Amino acid sequence: MNIGDMFYLEWHKRRLTLHDVARKIGWSALHLSQIETGRVLPLKRYSLSKLCELYGHQTILLFCFVLF
Repeated sequence: MNIGDMFYLEWHKRRLTLHDVARKIGWSALHLSQIETGRVLPLKRYSLSKLCELYGHQTILLFCFVLF
C-alpha cells in the first residue's frame, strides 16, 4: 500500500468523492488523482497537513510513510 492508496481508502470510507476532497483542501481533482496513482508525491508539509486534518491523521506519521 502506498500513500495514494491510503488517501483513496480514507475518502471512500467517508463517502466523499475525489472532487469533494479536492475542494475541501484547495487542490485540483487532477492533482489529488496524481497523488493517489503515485505519479506525484505530496512532499510539502502544508499539503500533507491539509489531508491529515481532513482525515484525522497525524502529519508526522504520514511523513514517515512517504519518506521510507
